[in-house]
Amino acid sequence: PASKLSFVVDSSTEFDPAERLALDHRLVVAFPPEGAVIADLGLRHHNIAAWYRGMGQINRIQGVWEPDWVGIDFLVYRSGPAGFSVLWDEQGEVIRHIIDFNKLALDE
Repeated sequence: PASKLSFVVDSSTEFDPAERLALDHRLVVAFPPEGAVIADLGLRHHNIAAWYRGMGQINRIQGVWEPDWVGIDFLVYRSGPAGFSVLWDEQGEVIRHIIDFNKLALDE
């Protein structure tokens, strides 16, 4: 089904956040339930604890399983509600899509 995502991260190689940010200046957009928002990665730079690369599957066609593999950046944060983000790196696209994954409370 469309909108189903999966990804794999290569945690054996860590990248410098400043170098990765300098490589790509496309607009980054998040799509939370409230609607699309621009995500300024420059504001997140000092909160990024680790930056990895990987691959992700995106299925674009509703009702048909034909996923595409695309590059991703995987950002791990030091603090805040988001524990990590997946930043989709689809070459040829005008924007980049980011998905923030919030930490879950482990209270008993």
